[in-house]
Amino acid sequence: METANLAQSAIGLPHPPHNSQVPLETALASRSSCRRFARRLIPLESLSQLLWAGQGYDPETHRRTAPSAKQAYPLQLQVVTGEVGELVPDVYRYDPLHHQLHATGIGDVRATLQSLATEDQPWLAQAPLVLAISANLSMMTHLFGEQPPQGERGIRYAYIETGAVAENLQLQATALELGSVIVGAFNDRGVGQALDLEAGFAPTALVCVGHPAH
Repeated sequence: METANLAQSAIGLPHPPHNSQVPLETALASRSSCRRFARRLIPLESLSQLLWAGQGYDPETHRRTAPSAKQAYPLQLQVVTGEVGELVPDVYRYDPLHHQLHATGIGDVRATLQSLATEDQPWLAQAPLVLAISANLSMMTHLFGEQPPQGERGIRYAYIETGAVAENLQLQATALELGSVIVGAFNDRGVGQALDLEAGFAPTALVCVGHPAH
């Protein structure tokens, strides 16, 4: 999609508060993988908080919520919605610098993501929200090309950063009393096509989020 079209479809997100009644230690102790989700709407405020936790940006300090080698920030968060606030089911790209979403018009691809899973993972289609993490591996390979093992170090850094972002997302989900599970077994090329990733980007993880089914 062209940049001009993306700009016209910008959706502002509620301001994410930076305080919580849930201590970090409590979130760590309570975090677990959830694979059964209730059919309940996720508020837009919760999505805003999740995205800030994963890739948040502070305009005053220029700091981000997850570390990045050489401050390269090669990751991109895409929001695959089913039942989230007033959002139409679609794939949205998250803009951390302006804390807003850009609709792509791709539509709801959760069932497609499930079909692209390496194993039977029905939660990809059942979760009301899937946060897709992708990385500009081409940029990282070039940026860290001189570090041994040649051509691989940058990719390693991208996956380390993916782990940090995914953990932030799961801890924030726990603090919001939401369940989550990280998915890494999928057809990389197929998922990249389903999400219409830009050239050089590859999917590195999918995080399913929703209210746990009891």
